[in-house]
Amino acid sequence: AETRLADLWQHELRWARTQRLIAPLASALSFLHYPLPLAVLASLAWILEGMSGERVAFALGGLVLLLALRRGEAAVLARALAVPLPSWSALLFLFRESLSLLVLAASFGGRQARWRGREVVIGRPPPLLRPSPSYGELPK
Repeated sequence: AETRLADLWQHELRWARTQRLIAPLASALSFLHYPLPLAVLASLAWILEGMSGERVAFALGGLVLLLALRRGEAAVLARALAVPLPSWSALLFLFRESLSLLVLAASFGGRQARWRGREVVIGRPPPLLRPSPSYGELPK
């Protein structure tokens, strides 16, 4: 496990670039997994478009609701696993999803990554590891 944010970034960037090369469409659409930072960005854009008290209140209410739902999900999971849940855990969701969305965006910016202290270029998988065009079809 990484103990520094820079190491975590490099690790996740390497995996994101690998996934992007193996399954580009699925990788491109995976931004849908990160609703919190997307909601924050959409709310800020909406507020800045026409600054009004109603817009600010509506946007903040929506963000609070989304954070509460995430916190509720975490509470159910923590209860099932019998682990404690910090009161500030909702902010961790926002940080984690924002980091993941940034890693996803950065994965489209190149093919280099650091692995075990070395720069590597992530290329296409060998032919035996590539999904076949008939993947998911029944044999004839």
